[in-house]
Amino acid sequence: MSHLHGRVALVTGATQGLGEGVALRLASCRAQVAINGRSEERGAHVLAALRARGARAEFLPADVSDRERARQGVESSEISGSAAMPAEAQRARSNTAAIPCPPPIHMVSRP
Repeated sequence: MSHLHGRVALVTGATQGLGEGVALRLASCRAQVAINGRSEERGAHVLAALRARGARAEFLPADVSDRERARQGVESSEISGSAAMPAEAQRARSNTAAIPCPPPIHMVSRP
């Protein structure tokens, strides 16, 4: 069992590229994943991929450069309630994470 099982991760910029890869990797480590991005279409695509892997996941659409809107998005999250999210996630400031769960992250490609 992964040490991330049941933990909540917020990944900003998760609708493409590195953020998408991080979100998919966290899901494979059994974390609950709240993804953030500006594109609802791309967010729906990543959300479907996460759920197809059995992850509990949610899309929080917002531009994190708007701090108030990002805060509202996190507070409205249904994943474990925002009170269960770590303070770092509530601040919604970073899209970087250390992921010590093997195997390594691979490049994400879309069909």
